Amino acid sequence: MTLTEHSSTNHRLANVALAWGEVAMIVVVFFVYAGWPAPDVNEAHYLSKAKHYWDPSWCAGDFFLESSDAHSVFYWSFGWLTLLFSLPTVAWIGRLVTWTLLAIGWYRLLRAIMPQRGAALLSAAISVCLIHRCHMAGEWLIGGVEAKGFAYVCVLFGLTTLVRQQWGLSWLWFGAASAFHILVGGWSLLALGIAWLLTGQQRPPLRQMLPYMAGALLLASLSLVPALLLSSGNDAYITQSANWIYVFHRLPHHLLFNHILYKLDPQFWFVGRFALVIASWLLLWWTTRTDPKQSLLQRFVAGAAILWLAGIVVDQATLYHPHLAAALLRYYWFRLADVVIPLGVSIAGLIWLGSLYRLRPSVAASLLCLTILAVTTSLVFHHVTRAEDFRPASEIQQRPLALQDQVPPEDVFASWVHTCDWIDANTPATSLFLTPRYQQTFSWYANRPEVVNWKNVPQDARSLVQWRARFRQVYSHQARRHGFAGIPLPELQAICQHYGVDYVVLDRTLSREPLPWQRVYPPRLESGAIFEVYCVPATPTSD
Repeated sequence: MTLTEHSSTNHRLANVALAWGEVAMIVVVFFVYAGWPAPDVNEAHYLSKAKHYWDPSWCAGDFFLESSDAHSVFYWSFGWLTLLFSLPTVAWIGRLVTWTLLAIGWYRLLRAIMPQRGAALLSAAISVCLIHRCHMAGEWLIGGVEAKGFAYVCVLFGLTTLVRQQWGLSWLWFGAASAFHILVGGWSLLALGIAWLLTGQQRPPLRQMLPYMAGALLLASLSLVPALLLSSGNDAYITQSANWIYVFHRLPHHLLFNHILYKLDPQFWFVGRFALVIASWLLLWWTTRTDPKQSLLQRFVAGAAILWLAGIVVDQATLYHPHLAAALLRYYWFRLADVVIPLGVSIAGLIWLGSLYRLRPSVAASLLCLTILAVTTSLVFHHVTRAEDFRPASEIQQRPLALQDQVPPEDVFASWVHTCDWIDANTPATSLFLTPRYQQTFSWYANRPEVVNWKNVPQDARSLVQWRARFRQVYSHQARRHGFAGIPLPELQAICQHYGVDYVVLDRTLSREPLPWQRVYPPRLESGAIFEVYCVPATPTSD
């Protein structure tokens, strides 16, 4: 090997090491932001479904787990890990895999646009902060493991091929994103189509892309066909009712602009801060519009912004037509914009700083330092604030502040886990439970089926209607205020008989009185427990 060849080899190895070092640092940023105990907000929901997909005997009889599967590709490709590891271990494996793939995708995208080292790391950190603090409809990118995390990996790889003007591969990558999550991928495909329309004479001819578009549709069908089947075979009333429940009752904070504008914050802060992000993106894009490397990416971002605006128009146009609104707005019109507009801001901002550096290097360096300081401060503040409550996010989300004030939340969490552990060790695996209203992790900890809970919403129309009927029956006004002990005993017995309930878990922070049934946990000699478990009698008891 000549000296020149040796030097060239060392240079390549150094570049590879630097590349992987930057990828690793991006993963560290993700970990600082979201590296908290499992289960995260949606992990108990998705990973429990994935485990049941591969092992139907686990929590057999659970209404939600036995409903139709909406994310079969995710369950099939990732859920098998639940056969080998515990759910918390699978959650961490999934997080690390997703975060690493996202970091690789981010690095490849930024290298295709900007050659500077560290640009991907700074862009990722800026985007994470903007998505966390300036989203409008509650979308997130870095968090627990679920189908949409893998879908966004495909989106980032698709954007990289788009920047390189490899349109065909972009269609296929977004088709793969649709296979994992039909809404993330589907909106990305539409945004790509809008970007193609905005490109003008430089765009490839449609006939050249048709084979790739067909391939994307084929990939998307892996998720699209099951999604279409979720509402097939139902009469119009069931479909309309399911749409109304989904949009207006269960998820208006994600789906309805009118609800986000007027209900979530009295100062309209959710919409206002996202409007500032859009204004910043438009200004930065206009300022850097002559940069050819980011042009296709920003047109894709423009496509997401157009879809976001279309969602607002649909929302406002159907204010007095709720059934039509429910049918159209259930598809998360604002989801893609919540993620890719902050991405567009971070990239356009770095390009603008690069152009400013050539004209006024001292000013650009100062602004860069301020940006790094602001992003670091935001991440550190979030981390420190979050570390004050080290419970899993699913536990923090599930219990209202009014209840947390009565008993220290860490005591409630410890008691909940201890109760579930006792249930796991001391009750038959087929036992069906009636569980407290303010929880979403019973199956995760106890490995037992439950009648219903708020978080676990089925995706097929008929089951969604049944879910609401169950929820209204089980968690009546008395149950929400005073727990199950607040329900008249004959009514509670009727509920248990109707669903075949074996045990009832009573939340004593709500229920001042015990149930007049056999208490199996804690033992009778113990008192002061936050949660109690009662065995449902085989025959009705009198009041």
